[in-house]
Amino acid sequence: MAKPSYQRPAWEDQFKVPCQRALRDGYPNKHNAELFECALTALRGLPNVTEKLAWQGVPWCWSFVFENGCKDGAPAAMLVPDVQGARVVVPMPAGTFHTVKLDDLSAEIKDIIGHSRSVCGGAWPAFEITGKTRLEAVVNIIRRRIVAAHMAKQNGVPAQSGNTGFIPPHPMR
Repeated sequence: MAKPSYQRPAWEDQFKVPCQRALRDGYPNKHNAELFECALTALRGLPNVTEKLAWQGVPWCWSFVFENGCKDGAPAAMLVPDVQGARVVVPMPAGTFHTVKLDDLSAEIKDIIGHSRSVCGGAWPAFEITGKTRLEAVVNIIRRRIVAAHMAKQNGVPAQSGNTGFIPPHPMR
């Protein structure tokens, strides 16, 4: 009997923990592999974050999870090494996203946030890393999210208003 010709990418194989090199080598072209490495370096450079590679289930599979110890319980970011193109997920729990300033972001970034997955009333936008400019914009959002979450932690209760630039998650998601 012939073996199946399809081989599951390393990032999708739940039963085998991949190494960083296997994830990088899974990209079909050099450009996407370089963007993955740039995103990983940028996220590792965030202040006060810890990193782990963890199974996140479908659709994020094996992802690098960056936590910052915020009271809201969500990670600061996740790098999803999808072979079609790396994505950075920026969880914004219900109590935090209202405090993250978004009004100076591009319309494209606001649209991604507005149409993102809704989890427990919060937004979980997944930004495909298409270039270094997009990566810089996403890292800027993560920095704002970390500051907002720590401010909420210091105040004891997350603020629920004050962000004129927030677009609520799409109701169909």
